[in-house]
Amino acid sequence: TLEDQALVDPSSGLPNEMAFLERGHQQLSYAARHNSTLALFYIDIDNFGELFMKHGEAATIEAVRAVAGVLNACIRQEDIAARTGTSRFALLLPGMNNDGIRNLAERIISEVSTQQGSGDGAPVPLTVSIGVATPAISSETEFDSILATAAANQQQAASQGGNQVVFTVPAAPDIAPDLPSLDETPASPPGGLNIPGIETDETIIETAVDLLPDLELVGADAGIQENLQPEHTSSSPFTD
Repeated sequence: TLEDQALVDPSSGLPNEMAFLERGHQQLSYAARHNSTLALFYIDIDNFGELFMKHGEAATIEAVRAVAGVLNACIRQEDIAARTGTSRFALLLPGMNNDGIRNLAERIISEVSTQQGSGDGAPVPLTVSIGVATPAISSETEFDSILATAAANQQQAASQGGNQVVFTVPAAPDIAPDLPSLDETPASPPGGLNIPGIETDETIIETAVDLLPDLELVGADAGIQENLQPEHTSSSPFTD
């Protein structure tokens, strides 16, 4: 029908951005109601503008179709792949655990890199950068926030050379310690610093170190980056 055609990207054959956003909100509502998980991949073809400038529109369309083919071959039946921009794609992955997410991202990176575009009769390397968001789902979770996190991770992957993944693990909620009352606060030890709930200067240093993000750079040769950072809310990052 015409309505169905309006939700499909003609070049890739995948659902378009409008369809993706609609399904994304539906999947998030389902995950919140059923205490399930929802991961989002934000994918961009590396050096797409350069590919267009050097080899023309036909080469870029071929690249789009090659990436779409890889995504369709890699995802499960219940997953959703969409083309959300000129060189951008997105995946919705309901109920997939972290190991499955890691394996899928590695597979996409590997299989896209084996694709060879063509420009002026010569093979053209094809790679992608992927940002992954795996939020802790609740009734307060906003889909725009998930999108913004995945898009920011994709930008980081691209800025580090592309052909790699940046993966965000949800930050643990902050739990305030039970602080003693003023009357119960022990006196500061000689030459030391006393803070309620923290006993020694060494502990303070160790606590500060523990709060630093644990970043591991990875790419096509070495797995997935885990970027421990709180998620943030933003408007939809989908722009051409």
